[in-house]
Amino acid sequence: MEQQEPASTAAAPATLVATRRRLHGIGECLMAGPQRRAGGRFTLRVTPGGFATTGAPALRLDGTDLVVDEGRRVAIAGTFAELADALGVDCGPPPDPYPDGSEVAPADDTSLDPTAARRIADWFLKADAALRVMAPRQTPILWPEHFDVAILLDDISYGASPGDGFHATPS
Repeated sequence: MEQQEPASTAAAPATLVATRRRLHGIGECLMAGPQRRAGGRFTLRVTPGGFATTGAPALRLDGTDLVVDEGRRVAIAGTFAELADALGVDCGPPPDPYPDGSEVAPADDTSLDPTAARRIADWFLKADAALRVMAPRQTPILWPEHFDVAILLDDISYGASPGDGFHATPS
C-alpha cells in the first residue's frame, strides 16, 4: 500500500506535473542537449537533490538551483533561454531523434515548486537505489528524452518514470 504524504508536504497533482515537465526540460534542453553537442553522451545521472550531467558541461540540479562546475549556483528562474544564458549553454534538446521529450520551448517558464521538485528528486533517488539493489553491477542512467531512470539487464530495460503522457505523476 502506498504511503500518503502529510498534506503540508504534498504537492498538488497539477503543480507536480508542471514541475516534472520543467525538470524534464531542464534535464533535456539545458543539460543533456549541451552535453551531447559538446561531443559527449546525452545521458544524465541521479544525484542527491536532483540529477547531473555525466560529462561537460558539468551541471547539477540541487533543489531549485543549478550548480555549475561544482561551484557557482544559479537559481532556476525566468525562461529556459534566460537560464541557458545564465549557465553559459545553448538551450535545446540533444540532436539525436527520439519520440519522447519535454516539448519545452526557450520562452517557457522554468520556475519550480520547491515541494514538488524535492518530491521528484527524492523519488528519483529511491528509484536509483532500487535499481542498484536489483543489479549491483549496473549504473542506472537518467534518460533525458523520456525522463526516466533505468538499467539494462540481460537485454531487458528496467526503470521508473516520475510521470509521462500515460501516467502524469510518480506512483
